[in-house]
Amino acid sequence: MSANRLSVIVIAALSMSACDVAYGPTSPTGEWSTHDSSRYTLYARPGSFADVTAGALLEVLEDQYTHTNAVFGFAEGPRISVFLYNNGGELTPPLPQARAGVAFPETNALHAVAFAPLDNDLRSLITHEANHVILQSGLGRAGTAFMNEGLASAVISERYGEIGGTFLSKWAGANRSRLLRIGDLIDDSKWDSNSNLGYNTSAAFLAFLIDRYGTAKLRQVYYAAPADFARRAAEVYGKPLEALEAEWLAAI
Repeated sequence: MSANRLSVIVIAALSMSACDVAYGPTSPTGEWSTHDSSRYTLYARPGSFADVTAGALLEVLEDQYTHTNAVFGFAEGPRISVFLYNNGGELTPPLPQARAGVAFPETNALHAVAFAPLDNDLRSLITHEANHVILQSGLGRAGTAFMNEGLASAVISERYGEIGGTFLSKWAGANRSRLLRIGDLIDDSKWDSNSNLGYNTSAAFLAFLIDRYGTAKLRQVYYAAPADFARRAAEVYGKPLEALEAEWLAAI
C-alpha cells in the first residue's frame, strides 16, 4: 500500500478529533456479538466482517496495548471496550468518512468503522484510537492537540504492518516540501482537524523525538499548553524547538 493512501485513511479516522465531546460517551444500541481478550471487549454487528475477524483484530489491539505500555513503562491500564460498526451512519451524529473512529478515554471506550479488508488502513485506525485510551490512562490529558493526536500515531506498533515510526519517517521524507511548521502545529488556534499533513507531521516529529531522546523528556512537555510549549521544550531538551525541528528535518 502506498504511503499516500495510508495517510488519507489515517486522517479519515482522525478528522473528527479522537476525543470530541460532541460524540458522547455514548450508549450504543442495537444487536451486538461480543468477543473478549485479556484487555479488550470487542463488540461487532452479528455476521459482520468485524464479527468474523474479531480474533485477528483483537490480536492487533492486544499487541498495541503491550507496545504502548512498554514504550512508556506504564503499569497495566484499564480494560477497553471496542465498538466496531459497519458504517459511520450507525452513530449519532454520523461519522463523515468511510473509515473513521472516535475514542472516549473517560469511559475507556472507542468506536470505529470496520469493513474488509483487514489491512494497514484498518490496523492504523483501531490502534490509533486505542492509543488515545491507553495514553490518557497512563499520562492524563495532553496540553495540545498536536501532542494528543500526534502521539497516538507516533507509538503505533509495527508488528503487523509498517504503519508506525517507519512509515512516518518514510512519509516525512517523501513529503518534505509539504511538511507543516511545528511552531504552527503546537498552536491549537491553528490546528486543523481535517489536515492529514497536520496529523502526520505531528506524529512523525514526535516519533523522531522518542527515537532520539526517549520518552522521559517527552513526558515533561506532554502537558505544556500551546502558549508555553516552545519554552518548555527548550527547557527540557536544552535547545530551541526550531533546533529540534531542524534535527528532525536533517534526519529524514
